[in-house]
Amino acid sequence: MGDAAAGLLGLAVAVAVVSALATLRARNLHARLHFPGMISSISGPLIALAVLLQAGPGLTALTVAGIALLSALTTPVLTAAIGKLNTPTGRDTEARSR
Repeated sequence: MGDAAAGLLGLAVAVAVVSALATLRARNLHARLHFPGMISSISGPLIALAVLLQAGPGLTALTVAGIALLSALTTPVLTAAIGKLNTPTGRDTEARSR
């Protein structure tokens, strides 16, 4: 494995471990949703980039790039939906913030 790919992979694992440990310390649901979001928005692309560097051009790289793009597009939407689903009432929260 190349040095750059190994470095990116190590950084991705470090971010994932720190985020997982921070999730255990979070006090409420919305804070707990923040840390898995970091894993999907930081660690996922770093792992994909490490695989792209290691695999080189080809079908494997194209597949990994497609999966990374799909994950980048869908994960924020899913995180927001889970947060909204677990809010007692979305309208009351918006009315109180005004």
